[in-house]
Amino acid sequence: MRNSIFTITSFILFLAAVCAVVAAKKYCGTELNRMVAKTCVFPGETQPCLGSSAMTNSNVQQECCQKGCDLKTIQKLCCFTEKCLNDCYPGKGHKMGIVY
Repeated sequence: MRNSIFTITSFILFLAAVCAVVAAKKYCGTELNRMVAKTCVFPGETQPCLGSSAMTNSNVQQECCQKGCDLKTIQKLCCFTEKCLNDCYPGKGHKMGIVY
């Protein structure tokens, strides 16, 4: 019985590790820019709305290119606060959580 539990636990941990590796894809240069553009654009707009932290931007770029990253990591580059939306899309009055 103990051996079965150990085998099942090992298999589950193996699957979790495989899923983590698959979810983290390497994005560099143009490919990273394309993913950021798709991820950080507000619905109905054509340009992404990005945060202004150069440190965050540099860290995410380095992580995505060297280790790989997932959508959650790329989203760290986006900025969808009301202030950011007003700066990115002046006069449009976009707000998060509102469906147009």
